[in-house]
Amino acid sequence: AIKLDDKYAPAYYSRGIAYFKKGSYEEAIKDFSKAIELDDKFVHAYHGRGNVYCVKGLYDAAIKDFSEAIKLDDKYFLGYYGRGYAYCEKGLYDAAIKDCSEAIELDDKCVHAYQDRGRAYCEKGLYDAAIKDFSEAIKLDDKFVHAYQGRGRAYYEKGLYDAAIKDFSEAIKLDDKFVHAYQGRGSAYSKKGWYKKAIKDHSQAVELDDKYFLGYYGRGVAYYETGDFEKSQADFNTVLYLMLSNESINPIRPGLSRLIRAFDGYPHNCHTLFQYISLPTDSFFSQGPTSFISYWQRVSPIQDFLLLLHYYELQLPHEEFVSFYPILIYNLGGCSETFKVFDEELDTGEQPLSAQQYYYFILSALSLSEDANLGQKSIITDAIDKVSIQKEPAPIDYYYLGMIHLLNNDKESAVQAFHCSSFPFSRIMTDSLNETTPNQELRHLLQNIHSKEIQPIDIEQGNLSQFEEYLHLLEVCYFPETARKYLGKEVKMLWNAFELTEEARKELADNIRILECKRLVSQLETVSLSQEEFQRVESTILFETQSLSSKEEIEAKIVRLISSHGQDTTHREIILKLIQYHSYNGDIGAEEMFFLMLWFDRKISNKKSKNFSATSMDIMIAIFSGCITHYLGNNSLFISCLGAAIPVIARRFIENETSSEEMSYEEFKKQLFECSEVNDLLKLIESVLLERGVSTLG
Repeated sequence: AIKLDDKYAPAYYSRGIAYFKKGSYEEAIKDFSKAIELDDKFVHAYHGRGNVYCVKGLYDAAIKDFSEAIKLDDKYFLGYYGRGYAYCEKGLYDAAIKDCSEAIELDDKCVHAYQDRGRAYCEKGLYDAAIKDFSEAIKLDDKFVHAYQGRGRAYYEKGLYDAAIKDFSEAIKLDDKFVHAYQGRGSAYSKKGWYKKAIKDHSQAVELDDKYFLGYYGRGVAYYETGDFEKSQADFNTVLYLMLSNESINPIRPGLSRLIRAFDGYPHNCHTLFQYISLPTDSFFSQGPTSFISYWQRVSPIQDFLLLLHYYELQLPHEEFVSFYPILIYNLGGCSETFKVFDEELDTGEQPLSAQQYYYFILSALSLSEDANLGQKSIITDAIDKVSIQKEPAPIDYYYLGMIHLLNNDKESAVQAFHCSSFPFSRIMTDSLNETTPNQELRHLLQNIHSKEIQPIDIEQGNLSQFEEYLHLLEVCYFPETARKYLGKEVKMLWNAFELTEEARKELADNIRILECKRLVSQLETVSLSQEEFQRVESTILFETQSLSSKEEIEAKIVRLISSHGQDTTHREIILKLIQYHSYNGDIGAEEMFFLMLWFDRKISNKKSKNFSATSMDIMIAIFSGCITHYLGNNSLFISCLGAAIPVIARRFIENETSSEEMSYEEFKKQLFECSEVNDLLKLIESVLLERGVSTLG
């Protein structure tokens, strides 16, 4: 048809529909766009392109197209439904409810509009309204699997677990590959204490999708409740790995606060939860402002090591840092992070792994759930191949080759490798494997290492040398029989054998404060002002040169600039630089910087309330974290939580505003100070500062 008439818009539209059905989305967009180019009043073409944008996750573009369709035909119910769906996916639930309601008003048989309005109600916690909509969808189409799953979730959230199980079961009956239904039913089974059934359903979920982290999480909870802590820990470690490996996972947002509670029982293996993940701030909505504190207290014994590693990360070239960091972090409980780092290093192929690194790569893989399909077996065989062909391997390489063979359950090859090594720990492993009487000299060696007083950490050594001997003790004691024969007591964890002296801790904190600020400055384009550049900015007409001596004057000036020029894109970066410069220069305190950033976002977002723009939210988190870092001398775990939590608490406060009038900065700041949650957090900061001998934030 197009060949006969290349100006025939309906043919492009119809071919776009066919491409869409085939999953050829770029071709579909191209054809819908051509149809619109030929006929800019073609309602269905806007709707079709909006649908493709939705599938691709481009919801803003979709909303624009659906809005255009509605503008052309305000009775076009599919336009309202499509836009309602896009709003729901963006988390704009009120707008979604409004549009879906309009679609239902125009066509009360629009089953998908009931479904998506039900989803929006569910997300807002209006479970009765959600159940009513899902039920109506099911009445219109009793084979609508997503409606059963949605209603099951609403019943679950209301605590009606029997009703939830019934709906999830119906969804599974209609679609036995429906991952979310298995996960939902498994969670409901857990709530009723039916853990074996829960484990079965969650296992089915991860069998259908081996990257479905909620399935591992749910099963980990069930294993934990049944006392099977080893399997529980493996599943939780897999959750961490999946979260670390894929920052785009959306279900992480509502799930993180529950994970925090679940991980409280694992102080050793779960510190990576906060230390190495970019926190999804929405997770803090369901928790109080100090939800992370119990966790923070539990992992405090390893803070010296985390401080040390943070210093090395800032100080050393990447290749040096990565040569020991994954090994040390594994022994601090970060098996998920270890796996991720080594996996990425192998992907780049820039640097071959040593025998020691391969050994820890395998250990980290084995610590993750086997259901994660991470190729533990292939990692072992590949490691053996790579280590075996090394030119002139050292005694330490033979030792680790033997340890790798042991992980592969190949005792004979392990003994051969250990025989090639003069390393004392190789002799320990050989004697243990041959079941000979423990050599007294070697037994004393292990016991002497273990019985030493707590050793001070040498911050000048940017490698493993100071910990190497103790790591070998932990390695041989990984095998319980060896530990029993040679040590005869429980092995102390690394953080119980080494610690920073007060002097070293202070020195590190001072160094980190400087390095952290420098790194933040280098990472954010907006803080690249030197003193000279700042003076030039100050001398522009925009900033009206004046001598300002107090932080109140500086704050007031910046407020005026934001109010006058915040909407002007040419001045936004300068204003941002100004806030940051004064913060780093010590002219304003953390509180002033925080409130100015919130006010700045409020102005540039063109909104009185509601959603902060993604860019400015990221900036606020980074800057506030950096500013607090400056005062606290850095504490990565505390800072990352604080940086994520505070903007959300402030946002929740702002969303509760009822006044339609624009409030002034002073009113805004006053109400924010009066917000109990913000107040609690500021008190929390103050208490930490007092512990560290700092009297005020400013």
